[in-house]
Amino acid sequence: RSVCSLLTGTPFGQPSLVRNNLSNDSTPTAVAFGANQKRCVGDEAMEQPASNASNVVAFLPQRLGSGAAVTVSYGAGGAPEDFTMEHCLAMYLTALNSHAETQQ
Repeated sequence: RSVCSLLTGTPFGQPSLVRNNLSNDSTPTAVAFGANQKRCVGDEAMEQPASNASNVVAFLPQRLGSGAAVTVSYGAGGAPEDFTMEHCLAMYLTALNSHAETQQ
């Protein structure tokens, strides 16, 4: 299971570890897409039920640069949409960054 930790800090200050929304030090690099254009990242994505397994994209860093897109049911009414690995990683990092900003 691929994980990522997020460190923040001022340019000359001490970095500090930002815990995820479940208070864990590290977060699995996964994005899950759900109905009505909802998505979740990290542990929450990895805990998706088996009925949504085809809409979970995991191990993002290892899959970067493959040029492959992933098709998930994410659009209005569950319509299929294509996302690149880079786009999925951007969604993941945006969610982590937004969580870090709420902790500071």
